Amino acid sequence: MIISFSDLKDYDFELSGINIIYQKPIYRKLNNSCRIPNGFLIITKGNCTYTSEAGIIELSPGSVVYLPKGSNHKLFVSTEEFEFYRVDFNIKVNNEFVLFSTLPLLITDAISGECLNAVETLLENYQFVNNTIAKAELMLKIFRLLQVNTVSKRVKKLSPAVDYISEHPTENISCKQLAQMCYLSTAQFYKLFSDEYGCTPLEYRNRLIIAHSMTLLESGEFTVTEVAETLKFESVAYFSRFFKKHTGVSPKNYITF
Repeated sequence: MIISFSDLKDYDFELSGINIIYQKPIYRKLNNSCRIPNGFLIITKGNCTYTSEAGIIELSPGSVVYLPKGSNHKLFVSTEEFEFYRVDFNIKVNNEFVLFSTLPLLITDAISGECLNAVETLLENYQFVNNTIAKAELMLKIFRLLQVNTVSKRVKKLSPAVDYISEHPTENISCKQLAQMCYLSTAQFYKLFSDEYGCTPLEYRNRLIIAHSMTLLESGEFTVTEVAETLKFESVAYFSRFFKKHTGVSPKNYITF
C-alpha cells in the first residue's frame, strides 16, 4: 500500500521495528538492493548523491531522504567527510505494509532544529530499547515535524527542469530552455538552481551522466566503448577523460576502485 507522507495523518497506523544509528561511513559508493525496512536518512555533514529509477537526488547537511522498503538505489559520497542518522521503521495500515513512495524521495532539504533534537533524543535514549510507547511517540513527533517542513518551494519551482535533465541526461539543452520550462528568466533560473543544488545546471547534468556511467560499468554487460556510445560521447577518449575528471579514476579501472 502506498500512502503519501503528507496524507499519513489521515490514517490509523501501527509502527514497529524502530531503530536508529549514527554513522561516519568510510565508503564512497554503496549499492543497496531490496532494502529491508523503510527509513529516513538525515545528513549532518558532507554531500552525497542518490540515484535510482527516479533519477538523481543531491543531498547536503539538513537534507532528509526517504528510502522505501524493498527499493534499489545507489549512494555516491562526493565529500571527504560524511555523517548521517539513519532511522529505520516499518509502518502498517490495516495490517498491510505501507510505503510513502516506491522510490527514494526527498522529504526536506532543511530539517528543523526541533526535529533534529527529536532524532538525537531517539538515539540517546532509545537506540537499544525495544519498541515502547515512548519510543513510538517520539517517532510520531519526528513524523509530524517532517510533515510541516517538506521540500522547499524552490525544489517545486525547479522540478520541470530537474525532471527533464534526469530523463534526458545526455541531451544538450541550454540553460535558457530549462528556464523556460520553469517560467523563469535565465538569470532567475540559474541563481535558484545554484542556491538549491549547490552547483550549476551543467554540473548537475554531468553528475547524472557519471551516475549512469557507473551503473552501466558496474553491470558488467558493457565495454567502455559501448558505454561511451550509449551516452553519446564523441569518442571513447573524451568519455574516459570526462569520467576520470569527475571520479578520479578511469572507467577501465572503476570496477576495481
